[in-house]
Amino acid sequence: MPLTWDITEVIDFVDINSGFESIKTQGLVFATMAIGMHNITDANAGEFYTRIKMLEGVNGHLVVGPETEDGSSRYYFYTPDDIQRRIGLRTNASSLTKTKFLNHLYQFGADLYNRSVKVAVSA
Repeated sequence: MPLTWDITEVIDFVDINSGFESIKTQGLVFATMAIGMHNITDANAGEFYTRIKMLEGVNGHLVVGPETEDGSSRYYFYTPDDIQRRIGLRTNASSLTKTKFLNHLYQFGADLYNRSVKVAVSA
């Protein structure tokens, strides 16, 4: 099933769908699958942000920002304001309880780091 999303309920939906804000929005849309939350509401914005930060902690940045003045890419990490501005965003991603999310995140990190060790050892 393809991932679908809707931002028409977001107050600034035009603004978050242009320029770099659009890239941040798309990053959060795809992240909904990894964090197991299919929408951002007033009630769950804190939990949404927490899960995003935990995913960034294991994976690193989820979005690359515009090039800096010296021409290098800039890694972008989400802020509370990014989440707050996107309250109303909805996707059809599956939901995960906190426990299932934590287990999923642990397994993702373990697989990622085990592969890194195997590559380093074989080099």
